[in-house]
Amino acid sequence: MMRESAAALFVVTDATLKYRHPPRLDGEPLVTTWVLEPGRACMTIGQQVRCGPIRIPTSIVKALS
Repeated sequence: MMRESAAALFVVTDATLKYRHPPRLDGEPLVTTWVLEPGRACMTIGQQVRCGPIRIPTSIVKALS
């Protein structure tokens, strides 16, 4: 018997955010999410956001100029 997937509704009751470096307006963040504590009625989810693009090294910028 094949199990059908059902849509789920999640309600966020608590969130914590810490910045090590401020985000850039033109940045493309890479978001990774994982389940820390699964449960039948609730779960704890971990999430990490990293800046995707990095600066072009000065040597390359000079070479292209």
